This record gives sequence, structure tokens and C-alpha cells, in this order.
Amino acid sequence: MARNIRLSRLIAEARDRGTPFTDERALQARADVTPPDLQERFILWAARHRLLPEAYVYGLAFAAQGAAGRPSFLLGRVSLTGSRAYFPICFGAKTPVATLAVVAAALALGARRLFRLRRRGEAAFLLVPATAIALTAIHSRLNIGHRHLLGLYPFLYIYAGALPGQLKSAAGRVAGLWAPLAMVILLGAETIAARPYFIPFFNVLAGGARGGMGLLSDSNLDWGQGLPALQRWMREQGVQRVNLCYFGTADPAAYGIAFVPLPGTYHLGVPGAGEAGYPAEQPELPGYVAIGATHLQGVYLKDALRRYYEFLGRKTPITVLGGGAMYVYWVDRWGE
Repeated sequence: MARNIRLSRLIAEARDRGTPFTDERALQARADVTPPDLQERFILWAARHRLLPEAYVYGLAFAAQGAAGRPSFLLGRVSLTGSRAYFPICFGAKTPVATLAVVAAALALGARRLFRLRRRGEAAFLLVPATAIALTAIHSRLNIGHRHLLGLYPFLYIYAGALPGQLKSAAGRVAGLWAPLAMVILLGAETIAARPYFIPFFNVLAGGARGGMGLLSDSNLDWGQGLPALQRWMREQGVQRVNLCYFGTADPAAYGIAFVPLPGTYHLGVPGAGEAGYPAEQPELPGYVAIGATHLQGVYLKDALRRYYEFLGRKTPITVLGGGAMYVYWVDRWGE
């Protein structure tokens, strides 16, 4: 199983280069001369020394194999190998501006040894774990969501908590009071402006949720949460039926949505066990086409399907729902 991590990594790298393996023997030969990476070596070492239960080690290997070649979206580009810039961009785009400013000020003041925290080394208990989480995320190829950075924030919040007192000591009472108060007001304003759609939140520097469309995908923007907003829009506009390309596994019919399932909408068939979701149908045109932002970006679609929906990206949507999770277009003829 550990060898499969290497195979998935080689396949992903070849596809990103535009030179996919066409010969299984060539792939296996390349794997034989490619040294295992640190992750594979750790899993093999853990299995050899029975460091962890066998089922747990197998699960680690299975997850690592999936992460080695999973599609990700960054700055308009789909990649199977990810990017070291992914999580820094996530942090910068998905963190409120006020939080970025406070953390930056706290780190800057800390670097100048203005924090009393540093006198007894307490800062290490906050910054070392935060750095470990950040470096682990940056090293990972599993570039699918800002949520993988959430463990970073508690350490940064606690570290930044001493900022008002230190500003007061360094710059006077006015700065110690009004600068933090201004940041609280800014944070509140940006939070209220985003509600109730917090999944697709992008800060104002990133252009909000609409700006996020060209930056990140998946759980950063559209995790299948757009169905309630689509149902409300259809009811308010008197729309009886839409053509729907939905990114998610929920049943749109459960939300009262009448729809034509387009290619890419969830459908899973298991021989002998039945099927879930909806098989794809031809769109009913002219009519409305509703498509999840993740599918509009084409992250998890095959090349043919990506081209199938490509023309929608050149059209102006009738409306954008769910804070940026669902785009609705009027289409007279497919491809135009």
C-alpha cells in the first residue's frame, strides 16, 4: 500500500506536466528507481516496528495515496500536485482583514521583544505549534480547503491577545485603546457583511466571495451549500424548473427543487446494490442553468465536461446565490 503513494505521486506529476504515463510497465519501472518520500518512509517504518495498529497504518497509507494526486484549484489553475503557495494564499484570502492586521502587529512587536510573553518563553508554547501546523499544511499536497488551517488560529489569537497592553506601553494609552477598538469594529463589519454565508467568505482584499471564484475552490467557496438559496430564488422568481449541475451529494428534490440533472451532478451506481443520485440528462433549453461554483471552475470534472461547461464562464450570470456558491444563467442554446 505504501508503494501506491509513490505511484499516485508519479501519475499526478506526469499529468500536470502534460505527459501522462501510457504504459503500465514504464510507470512501474519509474517507481522502482524513484526513492520513497518522507511520508512513505514513515508509514513503512511505523508498520515495520508496529508503532501503530495495523488498520491505522493502512488508513494512513490510504489517505496519503489519495492526497498524492487529488485535484486542487489555485489562482484559476487546476493541479493534481498542489502548490506550496496554496495555504499561504488561503490564510491571506480567507482571514478577515482585521485579524490579519492584529496578528501582523503582534508578530512585529514580538520580534522587537516588546511582549512580556517572551521573557519567560511562553511565546514558544504558542508560536512553535502554530509554525508546525503551518509548515505541515504547506508541505501537504492535499490542497482542498482553508479548514486544514483552522488549528493555527487559536495559537495566534492567544498570542495576539497581549497586543492592547503592549501597544499601551509602547505608544501610549490612546493607541492601546483606540487601535484595538478600531480592529474590533472592522472585524464586526466584515463579519456582518458576510453573513449568513460564511463558507464562501473571502476578505475584502481578495474581492469578497466573487473575487474568490478565481482564487480557491471546494470547501473554500462551494461545498454544496447552495441548494436552499436556489430554492428561495426559484420561489421568489416563479421559476418552475432549472437545469442543475450540483456539486454535492444532497438530494435537490429534498429542498423542493424541480430540476434536470446535468452531467457532473452526483450519481453513483453500485452493481447489485442500486444507485444514488441522478443520471445525467440533456438540458431543457431555452431555460435556466444553475451550476455550483466548484463545477463552474471545473475542478473535479473530466476534461470533456470541463469544456462542456466552459462557455458559461464567458457569460454574465443572471444571479449568484448562496454568497457565491451557486451561479445561475439563462441559456438559449448550449455553448452560446
